[in-house]
Amino acid sequence: MLILFEDALQRFNRERYAPVRLVEYARRGGCREHWSEMAELGWFELALAESGRPALVPLLCLFRAAGEGLWREPIHGVFGEAALAASSAADPALRQRLSEGLASGDAPLAFADRERSAQGRVNTRATSAQRRAEGYVLSGDKVAVLDDPGGAGYLVTARDMESGRAACYRVDPDAQGIQIARYTTVEGRALADLHMNQVPAQFVCD
Repeated sequence: MLILFEDALQRFNRERYAPVRLVEYARRGGCREHWSEMAELGWFELALAESGRPALVPLLCLFRAAGEGLWREPIHGVFGEAALAASSAADPALRQRLSEGLASGDAPLAFADRERSAQGRVNTRATSAQRRAEGYVLSGDKVAVLDDPGGAGYLVTARDMESGRAACYRVDPDAQGIQIARYTTVEGRALADLHMNQVPAQFVCD
């Protein structure tokens, strides 16, 4: 079965990612038709294994094909850290909703973990999370968030001000108190910097 999957990926690259079209895809940041076809082929369901975690070996094949074909679609937001966090969500209803959104390709999530100190050095979770009666609020900055999903949302790492423990929280891109600076890399990848000031957030996992 793995050989058949690898053959399908190679055929997909030959038929969909001809070198003459790579410039066009880079300018567009991806191809919506390709994204829909990937979902129809069931590839995004690899984000959901029987154990609740992504299937590692097929994912390695998929990421290799993505590198060979120079895909611009936001697969990292389906199969990367976001999938691991979603599958570990403490609330069963939230875990199901996030995982189904990833598996269908309809709601990829961006994993926001990278921070930068005032001295320009990479920092680790200076973003803070404070408990409120209605949930949590986050304050801090995240930089170079890969594959910014727009309306799908962010999974943001932050440190609980009471316990000191690091955890992951879900933040809506249109939440009050968040400022998003979107830009693209030279190769056409979508990135975003987040500035959060008392932004409402939902606890996902620690």
